[in-house]
Amino acid sequence: MKRVAIIVVLLVAAILAGYTEEVSGKQSPEELKYDLDFLIQTLEDVHPDLYRYTPQEEIYKMKQDIEEDLSEPLTRLEFYRKVAPLVTRIGDGHTYITYPVEELNEYINGGGRLFPLDVRIIGERLFVVVDYTGEIPPGAEILKINGFSISQLIEELTKYVSGEKLSYRIESVNTNFRALLWFAYSWEEFNITYLSPSGKALQKPIKGMTWNELTRKAQELQKEFAKEEKEEDSKKIQYPYYSYASMPELKTGVIDFRAFQDPEKFNLFLEETFRKIKEEEIEHLIIDIRNNSGGNSTLGDALLDYLTDKPWRQFSKIELKVSKQIKEYYKDPLPALKKIYPESYESMYQASREWYQSVYQEISSLPEGEVFSSSPELIEPSENPLRFHGKLYVLIGSHTFSSAVNFAATVKDYGIGTLIGEETGGLPTHFGDIYPFWLPNTDLPAGVSHKKFYRPSGIDDGRGVLPDIEVTTTLEDVLEGKDPVMEHILEVIKTIELVP
Repeated sequence: MKRVAIIVVLLVAAILAGYTEEVSGKQSPEELKYDLDFLIQTLEDVHPDLYRYTPQEEIYKMKQDIEEDLSEPLTRLEFYRKVAPLVTRIGDGHTYITYPVEELNEYINGGGRLFPLDVRIIGERLFVVVDYTGEIPPGAEILKINGFSISQLIEELTKYVSGEKLSYRIESVNTNFRALLWFAYSWEEFNITYLSPSGKALQKPIKGMTWNELTRKAQELQKEFAKEEKEEDSKKIQYPYYSYASMPELKTGVIDFRAFQDPEKFNLFLEETFRKIKEEEIEHLIIDIRNNSGGNSTLGDALLDYLTDKPWRQFSKIELKVSKQIKEYYKDPLPALKKIYPESYESMYQASREWYQSVYQEISSLPEGEVFSSSPELIEPSENPLRFHGKLYVLIGSHTFSSAVNFAATVKDYGIGTLIGEETGGLPTHFGDIYPFWLPNTDLPAGVSHKKFYRPSGIDDGRGVLPDIEVTTTLEDVLEGKDPVMEHILEVIKTIELVP
């Protein structure tokens, strides 16, 4: 059984626990149309090239269809279902409208029932990974849910996920399937059509489970791995977003890099980790960013300073669109930060205050509506006594996104290491740096890119970062808890270290 599926349930539960605001009532058609106009206007004002992937005419036609359909009051969730597909159709992973988590939390707190299976999309097929009801065997292929074919469901659920590449959007659906299914349909009971191990199509009606029931079941399953994980964890350097473990017999170290977050802690982690790497005389370093969806790209520069003694830059060019909204945001980001991070906005602002002020000084006198380009200077490596000089391997996949993709592209373009796995879900030349905003009447949160970043090589071909060695993961791997990408690179290292 794939333990990560269990852990995801608990992780999402912890995230949802932070949302307690109750939401009720409906907005009038006039209020909803105002929000729709405000949404489109903000996207057009701020984005450097909003119609890069989808023609303006198509987006305007979608907007017109929504307006014509706004004839009666709607809840936030109902309005979200209408406008989210328009925003995701733009095709920019950093431009989005966020699903109304408060409504889901209100539903959960009221004892609402959710989809009781952990599933995974592989190709255009859907398979059971964990069944918390005990009714459907893991590995079974689901053919229909409540009469909807899997192709219909995939098409519908990916409409609520922003991203340039379908592979990334599908991976996001895999991670958030239960929540997205509720946002799209609000089902409490599920008629499942699936294939038995003998290949016979069977139907099974199952009831949804409350969040408490799901969490309790997940915790019971996780206990099976608790002792093993405790023994493994005791040997690791552990931080919330990154960890390090070594295999001395293979002279190999592994950094599990899950998010580009918390620069101060990351610098502590790097010093501690690379000191241990040096002490243990590690010759092979694996950095796993397959489940890293990005964050603060300056963490990539901090890590690169431990990996190369040659100058580098993560971006060959950066384009910024100047707008009234962006000027106001950099002049005073506190209102937005307070709304996004109510518990820590002051410390976050103080940590980045000089950066906000410097950007504002650069753009305050520039004309609005124009795009300005700059070429970042090469970063000179520091005198770093802990720099790693062995062989570097970076694991990538369809859930590698944003700053994690920038890091992978830099490693590839400068020949710093070998990339293994599957094409990244994000593009190395992409739009980014999100301007956050809220719709005036529904208060739905949204974000839009105001910059475009070009990879070090300058290539803009619409592809993700490609691996040097491609290794794919099958359904059998998922069900058996195997990691073929990690297994492959360890086999390569074994041939180097263990073969006489």
